[in-house]
Amino acid sequence: MNIDSMFETEQEALDWAHHGIPSRRMAERDGASEPKVMRSNAGFYIGRSKLIDGIEHPYCRLSVYYPTSFQAKRWLDWY
Repeated sequence: MNIDSMFETEQEALDWAHHGIPSRRMAERDGASEPKVMRSNAGFYIGRSKLIDGIEHPYCRLSVYYPTSFQAKRWLDWY
């Protein structure tokens, strides 16, 4: 795979390099979901999930943690 074909913008490449956030193309290639509100013990966040053997697993986190799903949803609407 050519690294230049993985990213649409320079900023997307920098985000991936500095924070380990998979690019949209990588997420699509891996079969990850669209960004959505997810929950963990740390709070609510925006992330992607991936179905593995019929079980949904977290794929990546795209935001900070929020105390409520409403706050995370507002970020998702902006994203």
